[in-house]
Amino acid sequence: MELDPPRAFDVSALLVGDGLGCPPAEGCGLASGAQPERLIGVAFLRERRRSNDCFQVVEAGAGWDGRESPPGARAHRPDSLISRRLRAGETRMSAVANMRRRTPEPPAGPPEVHFTPGLANETLRELAPLLAEEGIDVDNIDVPDLDTLQHAMNRAVERHNMARFTPVGPAREHAVVLLRRIVEAIAADDTTHAAALLDSVPPESPDNATATVAGCIGVALGLLDEWLSGHDPRAPGGLAPHVALPAGHWAGERAATDILALARKARAFRSLDTLLIRQGGKHVLYGSALALAAATQTWARTSGTPARELTRTVIR
Repeated sequence: MELDPPRAFDVSALLVGDGLGCPPAEGCGLASGAQPERLIGVAFLRERRRSNDCFQVVEAGAGWDGRESPPGARAHRPDSLISRRLRAGETRMSAVANMRRRTPEPPAGPPEVHFTPGLANETLRELAPLLAEEGIDVDNIDVPDLDTLQHAMNRAVERHNMARFTPVGPAREHAVVLLRRIVEAIAADDTTHAAALLDSVPPESPDNATATVAGCIGVALGLLDEWLSGHDPRAPGGLAPHVALPAGHWAGERAATDILALARKARAFRSLDTLLIRQGGKHVLYGSALALAAATQTWARTSGTPARELTRTVIR
């Protein structure tokens, strides 16, 4: 199933029901079609003015588009700083002993929501340098209206996520080396080792000493966009129609199927938000690696190049 390109989803529906810290009567400043980041701004203001904590969506299930409030939803905010929160995917996909499955992978499931005290201030501190470039001092937020804060927040969050999912220098090299090892393990049918490598990837690396979940996903999706859309002159002509997942059932197969469909139109990377919301961080990590392995194996067969040699050449 091909996913829609990234878009805003309606978060206003998530502010209804019992247990919400901001019932509709209070006027949270959210309108239909609001960007997820808008709720961050509201959460900041509420936490600073009323000492309340912010909202957080941990994961959203496959097929959920934000138009309906998930069953049993409580106070939360959509997670725009996806790279920082990718560990949340572990709540829907525990450690995987083997990438191969005996049965089809089940859907990701409904959203899982929890309440995280203090997350608003933590997120605000993360964005402080970027917001400062927008003229906003996080220690003294003085804006004429919420829209001004929202526009600044949108730009800051976009830049923050772009940096996380577009590693450069040593950070990219760490991601590339790990992806090569995973692809080689899948090609050798050592799927337990591939799963162990994927499960070892941390959500973040403050000193850039290791690959990260966001870095691996970003590099994999970027390569697939280039290869399957025909933008990489090294890729064989007509590669995209021939790429299919390896036979059998796999952890991450649902995400991988979506990723391949998007990459054929050079839309996988820019659909990151949609993929993560619908599939969950860990499913997207597994799916991006599986899709990359499928494309590499097809390229190797088409060109007659040994898979290991090709992996070291084109995954970079």
